Amino acid sequence: MVHVAAIKELGEWILGLIEATANGRQQIDGDHLIQTHRGLGLRLQSIENPLESGILNVWERTSTGRLKAFASLKKYLQEHGLYRRDARGLIVKDRDNLQDALRCLLNGVCRMCTQPVKRNYNPELYVRSYDERSWMV
Repeated sequence: MVHVAAIKELGEWILGLIEATANGRQQIDGDHLIQTHRGLGLRLQSIENPLESGILNVWERTSTGRLKAFASLKKYLQEHGLYRRDARGLIVKDRDNLQDALRCLLNGVCRMCTQPVKRNYNPELYVRSYDERSWMV
């Protein structure tokens, strides 16, 4: 698979998040998709992407300045402007893929990490010096 190879090329340490029921998939189909990609070597975790609490999370971050969108993200800003509720107060599910992706991203932000740094550990550098009564580094 082309996408798997491209992701692995960036680093096998990268953790991916996927909503099993995204794009109208059944739970069993999403779980199978996750297992297939894991079998190909991707580190994937399933993530919940709740609608109402996710929208509140995005709104809180936006209103407090913890989330900002660059003006160059024209498709996102256009979609954001179309994001609305109908007369019954339900979210209109039309052209909202980027909004769904943003909610998913914010729900998984606590799982994000940077590339691990390999360190050479030399125990001799951490030996107690009894003569000076101090730690040597």
